[in-house]
Amino acid sequence: MIKRYFDYAGLGKARKDIIRLEKKYKIAISNHPLKEDEFLEKIENQKDLIKKNLFFGENYQLSYTRNTTEALTIITNSLELHENDEIIISSLEHRSVVNSWELVCLKKKCILKIAEVDFDYTDEQIVDAYLNKVTDKTKVIFCPHIDRNYGIIFPVKKLSEFSIKRNIYTIIDGAQAAGLMSIDLDDINCSIYIGSFHKWFNFPSALGFMLVKTNLITSLSRLYVGGKRFKDQNLIEKDFAGDELGTRNVSLEMCVPKAKRLVEGNNRHIKKINYLITQLKGFKENIKILNYINVKGRGFITIQFLNVNENLEKLFYEKYNLIVGRVIKNNKYYIRISYDLYTTANDIRYLLKAIRKYVSTIENVEKNN
Repeated sequence: MIKRYFDYAGLGKARKDIIRLEKKYKIAISNHPLKEDEFLEKIENQKDLIKKNLFFGENYQLSYTRNTTEALTIITNSLELHENDEIIISSLEHRSVVNSWELVCLKKKCILKIAEVDFDYTDEQIVDAYLNKVTDKTKVIFCPHIDRNYGIIFPVKKLSEFSIKRNIYTIIDGAQAAGLMSIDLDDINCSIYIGSFHKWFNFPSALGFMLVKTNLITSLSRLYVGGKRFKDQNLIEKDFAGDELGTRNVSLEMCVPKAKRLVEGNNRHIKKINYLITQLKGFKENIKILNYINVKGRGFITIQFLNVNENLEKLFYEKYNLIVGRVIKNNKYYIRISYDLYTTANDIRYLLKAIRKYVSTIENVEKNN
């Protein structure tokens, strides 16, 4: 049976036009290897347009990485952190985030603090969860723009406003937001914004990005030195280098300008998603919709199953081959349904069929009891 993916936020699904374009650039480089230098120059010239059209962040330096985790690793190791400096992250972070900060704190003898955030928190409660952890030793506030578990949009601008007044770095993980919603970095005014192109931009994997506020560049230490900088500049110069990762995915970097021409949602697709949301609301005795984001037919729906039985996993993953994001917390069962322009009416039909089957099973068990 065909697997039906409702986990675009975690898995991504590459756009065919980007795959074809990447292949074109790969063939060009393969036929004429020196063409790569010409492409690299073009990529650098495109960056101002990318910042302006995709991130609305003219006051930032854009660098490409292989993924969000690599961007995070570069940033965490480039920050000037000292013993007993404090880093605050949320309780909803991706495991890679936790691992990265734990490692840095271990190496630099910093203190990692967790701001406890739950799915039903208001913006004010999220801000308070962070602020309650802040002391005069706090050096970094880190948070997702959109949480990967429940689809919560974090109040990143409010956190940035607070951080600026206290000389604290605000680092935003935009892996789940970039390509889904409009990002105005000059308005958010965070210190650093990181993310990937393979999720909501629907690019092939192996291309991430980091945007660092220009006036912070000199306060970040150099993590590595590539061939060009070794030749042109003094090694002891304190100047953050973002693009010297060695072999780069030049063919995919050349495709980035295409990202600003993302396929817009059409009325037919938006109607399908509205139908799905309406149907899910009809199961209110057994399912609770916690949160949903619907941007022109693309986004998340997070639901909690109120009466979970042991057949739920088999029903979704084995019988109906539905691939969904899953969270089990405090003996409660949640799934995050991610939908994109690739989601078909048939996919939605099977999802609703599985939920109806689950609900009827629950109701039969309750009747027999």
